[in-house]
Amino acid sequence: MSWIVCQLLYSKIQSVMNYRFLVVNIVFYFACGGLQLLRFMIHVQMDIGYQYVRFYTTLLTCVLCFVLSFTLIYIVVNEMKPNHNPINFEFETYVHDSSTWYSRVTFFWLVPLLRLGYNTPLELENLGQLPAREKSSVQYEKFRALYNAKKSENKPVSLWRCYLEGYWGSFVLGGILKLCGDCVGVVAPVGISVVVQYVQDPPVKYSRIDAVTVSEFLSNGYVMAVIVFISSIAQGSFSQASTHILNV
Repeated sequence: MSWIVCQLLYSKIQSVMNYRFLVVNIVFYFACGGLQLLRFMIHVQMDIGYQYVRFYTTLLTCVLCFVLSFTLIYIVVNEMKPNHNPINFEFETYVHDSSTWYSRVTFFWLVPLLRLGYNTPLELENLGQLPAREKSSVQYEKFRALYNAKKSENKPVSLWRCYLEGYWGSFVLGGILKLCGDCVGVVAPVGISVVVQYVQDPPVKYSRIDAVTVSEFLSNGYVMAVIVFISSIAQGSFSQASTHILNV
C-alpha cells in the first residue's frame, strides 16, 4: 500500500520537488521494520530456525523495510533541492535527472511517453530536445578536462585511465547490475525442472500444521512458477538498468 501511495505522489513530487511527502512513507517503513524485527526475535525464541521459510521471509521483510526507510531518508536529505533550472516538459521528455530516486530505478519517468505512444504513434517531435547534460559536447568537455589534467603531469597519457577515473562509478554499478541479471537468469531453467517434476509426480500432502520448511516450499510447482515469473521480471529490470547506466 505504501508503495502505491509513493507512486501516486510521483507527479506531485516531480512538479514541486518537495520530498517531504515521503516522510509518511519513512515512518510507515520504520514501523513495519520494527514490527518485523520483533516478530523475527519471537521466531528465534520459538526455535523457528533457518530451515523454515518463515525465518527468511520475516528477516527479508525486516531488512527491506529498513533499506526502504534509509533510501527515502537519502532522498529527502540529499535530493530536496530547489530546481533553479526547471525542465520544460513541453519540449523535453528525458527527465531522468529531475526525477526522484524511485522513478529513476523503476523508469517511472518514462510512463508519460509510453502512454502517449500507446494512444498515438510516436513522432520525432514527441521525443523532444535532449537535456544539455546529456549532450555529447558536455561529455567531451568532461573527458577533455581529465585528459588535460593527466597531460599536465608530463607523463604518458592513457586514455583507458582517463575513462576509468571519469566514469568508474558507472562502470562498477552497471557491471554489478549486469551480474545480478545474469545470476537471476539461472533461476528460470532450474525452476522449470522443478515444475516439470511437480507435474509428473503427485504432490505430497502434509498433515501437520507447523511452519513450512524451505525444501517443501521450493518443491511446490505453483510456488516455483511464481518464482520463475518474478525472476524473469527481475532479469529484465537489471538488464535495462545496466544498459541505461552504461550507455546513457
